[in-house]
Amino acid sequence: MRTPSNRRDSRQTAKASKSQKSHGTLAIVMIVILLGIITAGIYILDKEGKIDILLFNNPTEKILDESTPVPEYTSEEATASPESIATSTPAPTKKAYIPDIDELQTLPDPSTIRLTEDKLTVEVTAEISSVSWREYADASYYVLAVYNSKYDEVQKDILWTEITNWQVPNFTSGKVILYVYKDNGETGAQDDEIIDVYSYEVLPVDGEEIPFSPVKNKYYLLVDKSSFAFSVFTYDENGEYTILLHTFPCALGTSDRMTTVGVWEISSKGPWKDWGTGAYSPYYCRFTAGLYMHGSLYDGKNSGNMYTNSYEDIGTKATSGCIRTTVEAAEWVYYNCPAGTIIEIVEESDLVVYPGKPAIDPDYPRWDPTDPGKPGN
Repeated sequence: MRTPSNRRDSRQTAKASKSQKSHGTLAIVMIVILLGIITAGIYILDKEGKIDILLFNNPTEKILDESTPVPEYTSEEATASPESIATSTPAPTKKAYIPDIDELQTLPDPSTIRLTEDKLTVEVTAEISSVSWREYADASYYVLAVYNSKYDEVQKDILWTEITNWQVPNFTSGKVILYVYKDNGETGAQDDEIIDVYSYEVLPVDGEEIPFSPVKNKYYLLVDKSSFAFSVFTYDENGEYTILLHTFPCALGTSDRMTTVGVWEISSKGPWKDWGTGAYSPYYCRFTAGLYMHGSLYDGKNSGNMYTNSYEDIGTKATSGCIRTTVEAAEWVYYNCPAGTIIEIVEESDLVVYPGKPAIDPDYPRWDPTDPGKPGN
């Protein structure tokens, strides 16, 4: 017969046996789980909250997937992309001061300038006359002035030295003079000197001169910020800018203060604006300090390497203050609107209506569709 003490000892022995079995079972389960993890890989939650298996994936690919993507294009003042960063710091170079139109020295009397037709070439056509010259190594900038046969100034442009050819609309007879300027290091243009002069005279065909009258500010550019467009006006018989010639789309500053309301004048021009980021824009015209009218952004000085998004952004707030427009518009202003042409920027105007822009050609997605050099145009 069992006593209470014996029954108690028996129950304790049974408990101990059951506990040992539980611990053994738990150990086996933990070993199985551990083996499963080692076999399948280490599971974590990725940034989207999904299960991710690190050991099944290539670690190198994982790092690349989560790295910061390179932007398709940079804005005018964005940080340079890695491809455009130099491997060593270049020695600083002193840039020439290119004056605005109101700072430019008074030009010499054109009637006193002797001809140097071996340095300047002019090919006259019915609509556009092409002017070309040899690059001048010591030049800081050029001033190209066009006069009629009475030596009235008709057109004047301040050109950067990488330019060696120009177009003069509606020029049939008169004198073309290229003044080669050297900047002597002072701010402003008073210290600048003319180091050479190229001159060419175009005589009237058959002795009959086609009228080529002096026209100051033949065109007036009105930029409407609300419409993301600008219109080109010329004057009527009363001398008022009422005749609408063109309307072009544009992109403006990402904030209202970047493209400031006001009246400005076109000054210096160049074929490709280097933004210092590896990106370039064609046909740039400066209208105030640090701001330009220009075409879209390109990967190098190549018309077939346009950043697509840069063109698509035309019609929106997308720039650092510049007026970005199509190649067609930028080129037209570049050649037809000389230094001194007015650009007025307003918040809103009933005179300007957004004209839209052509779609990008899927066969040539890196070309501005308005570019006359694009295949198929």
